Amino acid sequence: MAEITVGALRQIELFESLKRRDLDAVAELFQREEFGRGDEVFRQGQRGQKAYYVKQGTLLARHVDPQGLEQRHTLVSEDFFGETSLLLSEPHDATVQATSDVVLLTLDKRT
Repeated sequence: MAEITVGALRQIELFESLKRRDLDAVAELFQREEFGRGDEVFRQGQRGQKAYYVKQGTLLARHVDPQGLEQRHTLVSEDFFGETSLLLSEPHDATVQATSDVVLLTLDKRT
């Protein structure tokens, strides 16, 4: 049974134009991953292999630009991130760390 709903997938730009049967198929491809508070999901500069849907919890994304300035963004339930790294195999542009216990649904590049 999929942990992500078709309705949730329709809210994600990457999937919004898919037909219902295709959304059902995509929903079955997501895998559950859990992280504890303080765990790092990935680090800025690492090669991306997955996209992430926040099922539960909060995370902090920190981007440090070449001048050393840091930008922060909070990720919460129903946010989707990592798709650019997944699709283009580019390094992550931020470090993402759990600020609470987190349940993420992931879609890996191979899938």
